[in-house]
Amino acid sequence: MGIKGVLAFVAAVLYGAALIDATWTPPQIGMGWQARALYAGTWVLSFNKIPNVATPNVPVWDIDPEQLTSASDIATLMSALKAHNRYVICYVNVGSLDTGANDAGSFPKSIIGNAYPDWPGEYFLDIRSSVTRSLIKARFQRMASYGCDGIEPDNLDTYTEKTFAPAKPDLTLTDALDYMTWISTTVHDLGMAIGLKNGGDLVEAHNLASVFDFAIVESCAEFSGDCAEYAPFIQAGKPVFAAEYTTAGSGGCPVIKSATSSCAATNAQDFEGIVKTCDLGTEWKGCQTYDSNGYRTSAHAQISPSPTPLRQPPSKTSSWGRRVATTNGEHVRVQSGGSPVSGALAGPTVQIVGAAVGLVLGVVGTVLAMQVWIRRRDARAKPPSFYTVQLPAV
Repeated sequence: MGIKGVLAFVAAVLYGAALIDATWTPPQIGMGWQARALYAGTWVLSFNKIPNVATPNVPVWDIDPEQLTSASDIATLMSALKAHNRYVICYVNVGSLDTGANDAGSFPKSIIGNAYPDWPGEYFLDIRSSVTRSLIKARFQRMASYGCDGIEPDNLDTYTEKTFAPAKPDLTLTDALDYMTWISTTVHDLGMAIGLKNGGDLVEAHNLASVFDFAIVESCAEFSGDCAEYAPFIQAGKPVFAAEYTTAGSGGCPVIKSATSSCAATNAQDFEGIVKTCDLGTEWKGCQTYDSNGYRTSAHAQISPSPTPLRQPPSKTSSWGRRVATTNGEHVRVQSGGSPVSGALAGPTVQIVGAAVGLVLGVVGTVLAMQVWIRRRDARAKPPSFYTVQLPAV
């Protein structure tokens, strides 16, 4: 075959294998969800009790595994979730540093900005820095090692705040969009799905539905027009999980006027809406009608492993972001689920796409290598020619 032929074949096989490895399974439209607190007390306290994952019967949970106090507890929780066939979305703070986080000591002062207003012990991170991105990637890698299926990245909209001035320039929308693209690529490369947390005003203008696999939305029914901002996700066949709150709680959640009106608003957009107390306790009202496994009849979308790039903002923009307060200054812990098919989520996933692409590339590499070998074999039986064979790009 010759060395070039061998290299062509190996390169194609390795590239195909890389695509197979970098796949993820997204949640689907029609999956009911439940938000539930896994700890009690003020926002600075961590939960130290593993919850009962058998109830309610909703297979996908959005949690922060590192709220548990030991690696063995995290392993026990994740094993229990997987034993009940739960799809696990894991929370990661990507835009600010909570000084109480387990890895807070790893973040150097050079990437830490101003204090986050109204959130004691929390400071903005310089998302432009390669140091920040390396540390955030380490968080993603830990979540992947725990067995998380997806990531909920919090504080994507810090560009709307006074993050670093006067010490250095504040973050911009362009910085935020670049960071979102990096997060999506990084999380997908680790084999997990990635969600958008709030930020609805950017969805249509910057193609966010092409970059994220799902969205988690808080209190959109309480802000006129906000729910409609996430319509591109539904149009792309990607789920939107919406939470509305009946109490303000310690996190200052916006309180709904009524469960009926809130559910009407989220149902009109085909969201998976729920109504909860702000402390994410046992109270729960699902807005859609689900079966005993938490599913409703709906389309299942295939997620592209190669999302289109974000459109960059103009030099001046009226876009704005708003961080909606959530439980104890944290995040909505989402639980969604549906009837599994042979132990896996129903509907096509990108694993199938990645495997197919990898197989095709492997075959193409083999064909190209054989062509090179045949040409060289024939050349040995003919007079010398005054041209060289250019190996096709793989």
